[in-house]
Amino acid sequence: MARLVSPLRHRGFTLIELLIVIAIILILIAIALPNFLSARIRAEATKALADGKSIITAFYAYQNDWRRFPLDPHERWDAGIPTGSWALYSNKQPSPGTALTTPVAYMTSIPFDPFVTRYEIGTAVPDDTGEGQLLSMYYLGEWAINRYQPIGHERTKAFLYSVGPSLAYSWTGSKGNCYSTHYSPTNGTKSYGGLWAVSN
Repeated sequence: MARLVSPLRHRGFTLIELLIVIAIILILIAIALPNFLSARIRAEATKALADGKSIITAFYAYQNDWRRFPLDPHERWDAGIPTGSWALYSNKQPSPGTALTTPVAYMTSIPFDPFVTRYEIGTAVPDDTGEGQLLSMYYLGEWAINRYQPIGHERTKAFLYSVGPSLAYSWTGSKGNCYSTHYSPTNGTKSYGGLWAVSN
């Protein structure tokens, strides 16, 4: 007696099963991606604050030798020294931060600030290679402090300032009445406020 042979069964996923798997993957990505971006922003903010403190330490080493802090952009301008921006250091323009690395290396290099770079990139003119201007933290020295007299920091020699995750300048006011907003991650990863390092 001949055995009945069942028709071949095709092994594989049905369309419904594939759609369910894709939907699950997309849901996991939607959950994980914001957490990853938040962790990246927090890490960048922590690095910017640590870099600011390191630069301030180098400022004091420089002051110990030269009896003053490096010239801020306005002081350089008044002295006839060209300066490209308010940044402590730029990869394209002469900058006051160069005094911290040459001829005496108070720092081996001035760290770039990811937040300032993103803030300035729209106005910075790319060079022939298409590279945008990379900047360190803003350097607000004695000229700016004497002019704006930031409340609570009238005796400060210098500010280092990053626009922070909000990518918005948060130092507002006029002579004798100046306010600064400090970034706080407790108000949201991209909350308004800057990252500050102060000389005293």
